[in-house]
Amino acid sequence: MYDITYHRDGTVHYRGSEHVDYVGERRGHLPAADFVALARFVDQASFRALDDVYGRPPSSSDVPSIAVRVLYVDGSTKSVTLHDRFGPRELWALQRVLDGLMLEVQWVTAP
Repeated sequence: MYDITYHRDGTVHYRGSEHVDYVGERRGHLPAADFVALARFVDQASFRALDDVYGRPPSSSDVPSIAVRVLYVDGSTKSVTLHDRFGPRELWALQRVLDGLMLEVQWVTAP
């Protein structure tokens, strides 16, 4: 389980708690251009048009779930939760992009 937040200025915050390579908090940085590309990807994937939930909440913690929340420039937000990997390809692709960006972050362990 982990939470990761990408900010417009390139700042990245990560908190891992279970079943991850890094448990704890980290901060890092991405080039601002990577955030711009991410924002474009979110827009092109029509994230706002996705349903709020796909699949049923798991009865067991062994079933994977993801939640993606986007805060837009106008202050509005959109959250999409996916249970058990049965959702639209746009959400699958966005998850892969978000996870892939973690590999590009220059991490510094948070104090």
